[in-house]
Amino acid sequence: MRIATPRMLASIVAAAAAGLLAGQAAPPETQSDLRLLAMHSSSLILTPDNPSGEIAFPVEVMDGLEISVMAGSKTIEVILLEPGGVARTPDFVFAREDRPGRGHEFSIAKPAAGTWRVQARETAPFSGPRAVILQAEFDSDLAAGLEGLTNDPPAGRPSSLALIVADGRGGWGPGSGIAIEGSIRAAGQPPVALTFHDDGRDNDAKAGDGAWAASFKAPAPGVYAVTAKITGTRDGAAFVRTVAGQLRAGKACGTLGPAFSSRGVDANGDGAVDALELGFDVIAAEAGRFEVDARLASSGGATIAAIDAADLARGAGRVSVRVAAAQLGALGGNGPFKVVQASLSCVDPDTSVAQMTDRQVDLGETAAFTSGAAPRADRIAPSGENSDRGVDTDGNGRFDSLEARVGLTLTAGGAYQWDGKLFDSAGKEIDAVSASGDLPAGKTSALLRFSGLKIGRNGADGAFQVRFFHARGPAGTLSLEPASATQVYKAAQFEGGPAPPAPTPMPTPNPTPSPTPTPTPTPTPTPPPASARITVTPERLDFGSVGVGQTKDLALTVSGAGGSSALTVSGVSFSNAQFTVVGQSIPFTTGLAATANLTIRFTPVTFGAQSAILTIASNAANQPALPVALTGTGVAAGPRDEELQTDDGSFERMVGFAGWSGDAFWVNRLTPSRYPATLKKIRIYFPADGDISPNTDIQLVAGTHPAGTEDIGAARIRTIQARVPRTGAWVEFDVSQQSIESGDFIAGFYLNVDGDLKPAALDTTKPAGRSYVSKNGAAFQKVELAGPGGNFGIRAVVTAGQ
Repeated sequence: MRIATPRMLASIVAAAAAGLLAGQAAPPETQSDLRLLAMHSSSLILTPDNPSGEIAFPVEVMDGLEISVMAGSKTIEVILLEPGGVARTPDFVFAREDRPGRGHEFSIAKPAAGTWRVQARETAPFSGPRAVILQAEFDSDLAAGLEGLTNDPPAGRPSSLALIVADGRGGWGPGSGIAIEGSIRAAGQPPVALTFHDDGRDNDAKAGDGAWAASFKAPAPGVYAVTAKITGTRDGAAFVRTVAGQLRAGKACGTLGPAFSSRGVDANGDGAVDALELGFDVIAAEAGRFEVDARLASSGGATIAAIDAADLARGAGRVSVRVAAAQLGALGGNGPFKVVQASLSCVDPDTSVAQMTDRQVDLGETAAFTSGAAPRADRIAPSGENSDRGVDTDGNGRFDSLEARVGLTLTAGGAYQWDGKLFDSAGKEIDAVSASGDLPAGKTSALLRFSGLKIGRNGADGAFQVRFFHARGPAGTLSLEPASATQVYKAAQFEGGPAPPAPTPMPTPNPTPSPTPTPTPTPTPTPPPASARITVTPERLDFGSVGVGQTKDLALTVSGAGGSSALTVSGVSFSNAQFTVVGQSIPFTTGLAATANLTIRFTPVTFGAQSAILTIASNAANQPALPVALTGTGVAAGPRDEELQTDDGSFERMVGFAGWSGDAFWVNRLTPSRYPATLKKIRIYFPADGDISPNTDIQLVAGTHPAGTEDIGAARIRTIQARVPRTGAWVEFDVSQQSIESGDFIAGFYLNVDGDLKPAALDTTKPAGRSYVSKNGAAFQKVELAGPGGNFGIRAVVTAGQ
């Protein structure tokens, strides 16, 4: 069986391993385990001629086995057989509402090594084919992983690779009886053997620790495939672990000098030093764009990074890197500071990808520098004056919406945007809405209109909570979690809610004889009651072309002229949810000769032609249900701001690096809806009960990854000094704008951690596979915990589209 790459790597050897995320929910004794998750999928088709069949799959040394079998019929019998022939019945049998058939789940701790089989048999007569789908998930603490694949060494220069082999009891070194077959090859070329050693010599950090090292010198630029096969036995059972990856070797485009210069820069001419400029000597092998990434450290061990680029001709040149005073504030004091590392990269003119070509360490100290810049105080704050009310727009006695107002205090009025989510008392999300409008300076409020239908269908009584509220505009930004709590409501008060209990019927009295009624004269007929009429102008509405995600309003005039009584419009409905009515309270009544205007809004969410029928219900005798045709076309919209996120707004864990002291990076890979796109802001959620407190200095990470691949080692990343103003809420940071024509943005933060610090919020529901961690800002690993996986509380605000 081919084993997948490990989902979680731990810092068994701090000098070689990349480290794992240690969630608070994990017990301490398992935080340093290597965990491996492998998958096996198979399918079987049953036919009337072959109503039974078998799926076989191998199992090696594993700690746990989870098997899910989906049968395309509820009458298919499923049996799991161990290697010795022992039959197992499912732990859990369930039916899926969205498809026919039945599911069977098996859970086996410490499964026996060998061939396992799933037998399936249709027990009822059938005519068409029946599908049986098997998915097996293996979990083991015996795992292997490759490190050093993202260093992008230049061709012709030695590079180091690390192969980590370990289980929960420690690393597997030479004395453990394992055999390793390593190889590396370029495309179209035969493989070259790689010899891994764990003897503490050359590029191996420590003998016998399970971190095996190999050295390779790429003969030419290109992509090289690296594989390693590890075989051995544990507890008398044989195992095989196969790991693979790619090493990208670039051209040696230049070399970096071992020295540098430093000077203070007064950028705005006010007499104060605004930045520290570092100058690095470069020998360029050919003309091009060169980038230098410099890492500075204080005497106390705090570190920051800065990056800059320059176009150089062939031969001797110079690249200057400026470090802003606010960024230097993270180092404390006035210097001098140590330049602990400088990396030189050449930038591909076609892809804008920077590939490292040389590196120098311990270059010396900078000049003394006076730093420090206080963060700007927020100018938008909660006033605490919140309110809410239910709104019944159609007069049927049930609320169509819940209007919640979040009180704000603004130092500047103007156009604002805000959004928030509504949760029930059990913490379940009911609705999420966004809005915009002009707000005045001083005390005001932001209105969020939540769907009454969603509240009713949710079925839970209030009070409800408004959470994850964000507001942004001329006065700044604000994030609140939670924002407010509503008064007590019943779900039955809202549209779609449970029906109120039927009244208890009154007992029927015993009948008593009635006297024979006295005949009365036939009444004189009365004239028929007056009737209402309805007409609309125009008879149809065409909205033309509207940008997807944008809106357009048209007026529809409703008249009761020609009737002999007043017209009452009791409700409106649309056959397409991209069309709505706004601004008009319903029901409404017009006089005999009066009119009313309905504002109809078209908000396309998809491209292409859209149509709908608007039905107006009224007391009109001529047309009590008047249809009006609506048409419009969704087209590419102009630029718009959008928030990119992977989390669902709630966070179940706080995570960090187990036993690691040094730089630690947490980032998300985020994809805009359209291109070109420009990164403008980064939003981060810092838990109130986490390990980061207000006024903690951090480094924001902002970058571009035009390739859009899962491997983000080639992303161009910049860091920005920032300070955490508050915790328990979303915090928004402005970043220098970066644009892409394709691919993704990289957003997050890093700081220097000590021990088991856990500063990052992790959402463990529905992992998106777009969160990464790193210890050096170059080699990134995807966050996939052995179990639920997770998404960091990191978002980005971008402007997308032309």
